[in-house]
Amino acid sequence: MNTVLYIKANAKPEGMSRTFKISDSFVNEYQNNNPQDRIITLDLYKEGISFLTKEDIAVIFGPKTEESRKNRVLNIAYQFAEADKYILAEPMWNFGMPAIMKAYFDYVCIKGYCV
Repeated sequence: MNTVLYIKANAKPEGMSRTFKISDSFVNEYQNNNPQDRIITLDLYKEGISFLTKEDIAVIFGPKTEESRKNRVLNIAYQFAEADKYILAEPMWNFGMPAIMKAYFDYVCIKGYCV
């Protein structure tokens, strides 16, 4: 069994986003073909991903303990590191990805945890 992290990064509502229509269809077909896999959906806008703060940086570069794992940023980094596969659903805005996706990458690209 694989763990698939389905990362959604679009501010548009589900029914209004072409990105989500396509990616949801893909995820449904994937699940039909891989019923043993567990899919975790992470909607970055619903999760409230924001830019890193100086407090977040202190935790990221501080000692990693069970207590620090409860920190929101490290918890998301561990979730990413523990997944086996990834599905990214994000539109192209102004020839690039939404800023929230870059902020998410800042959360998960931590020394010792970035895949």
